[in-house]
Amino acid sequence: MERPDNCSDKIYEIMQQCWEHRPSKRPSFFKIIRVLLEHVHTDSEGYLSRFREVSYYFSNEGTQEREKERTGMFTVYAFVILRIYQDCLRYIIMYIAHI
Repeated sequence: MERPDNCSDKIYEIMQQCWEHRPSKRPSFFKIIRVLLEHVHTDSEGYLSRFREVSYYFSNEGTQEREKERTGMFTVYAFVILRIYQDCLRYIIMYIAHI
């Protein structure tokens, strides 16, 4: 899809990520909100304050879900590191066995 007129780089980048063919490559709801919040520099109209008051993202439940997502990502990273470590050990053992 083409970039809409007057669409910022950051918004278009998020749009492209959301259009990924594989769902696992698409950003989560919480990731999208985090990225958008990082780029809010002013709250002159009070929108950010109101968003904090009424949004699921900042509710107790949303906070718990964000923590689960963060912990889940840590678990995935730990699993990947463990697999790499296991592969390295396997190659070292194979190398030593051939010496």
